[in-house]
Amino acid sequence: NYVSDFSIPQKLGINAIHYPKLSSRSKMKNESGFVEESIMKAIIQNKLYTTEKYTDWEVFGISCVAPIYYSYTNWVYQMTKHKDNMYFLARDGYMIKKVYELFAEKLNKNMDLYYLYCSRASYQIPTLQDGDKALALDVLTRYNANLNQKVSVQNILKGIGLDIENYDKQLRNFELKADTILNTSNRYRVQKFLSYIYEDITKELEKKKVIVQKYLAQMNMPKYENVNIVDIGWAGSTQYSLGKLLPNKKITGYYFGTRKSMYDDVKYNSF
Repeated sequence: NYVSDFSIPQKLGINAIHYPKLSSRSKMKNESGFVEESIMKAIIQNKLYTTEKYTDWEVFGISCVAPIYYSYTNWVYQMTKHKDNMYFLARDGYMIKKVYELFAEKLNKNMDLYYLYCSRASYQIPTLQDGDKALALDVLTRYNANLNQKVSVQNILKGIGLDIENYDKQLRNFELKADTILNTSNRYRVQKFLSYIYEDITKELEKKKVIVQKYLAQMNMPKYENVNIVDIGWAGSTQYSLGKLLPNKKITGYYFGTRKSMYDDVKYNSF
């Protein structure tokens, strides 16, 4: 303290050196005034300024990533601590689950917590047959040109579970090859080809759907009346697909961020 530990001792003839406290040396300010933020920033300052030098990535983790994980998980916990189950979606949910477990352990909450292996494709593709055929063809032929994503006809069939070698004649009929890369000029032809073999596609999708439902049963999901999932975001496609796989269950999603373009079936049952 500048006054009691430095200024007054000097006036009394004591040689004193002012050692500024960490908060005064730090560039971090307590913007909100909340005690939680003050405590969090004190922990970060003590970590950054009182130990050996950290790499840039470690500094980023301590000062930026950790507060986000804590704040988001704390929000999820406060929203769901009265629930009996929580499913954290891989892979983004891994660290969130670890932090959530600490909350539940400290507060002696007995909850069923699961880490659910998944990707959008693993749940979305098997449920395509349950909806509109045009939408299914659209999803199967999506690619991200901005990321220079290269998707071939063979990639599409492999993802469905079909062998490209069984469709040589059909490919020629639509002027396509196994290594044809999707683009704006050929996407419609690829969709026409997929439409032509759609019966084969639906058979494979049904097989995949059965496998996914077995996995969900293995993870005890059907036993709950209300299923709660945690993910980063954004369009809610996994929550939408889980609703198709478990049509008699209410599925609620808790997200870091969402888009306005979320599925209507999802947006009114998510936070």
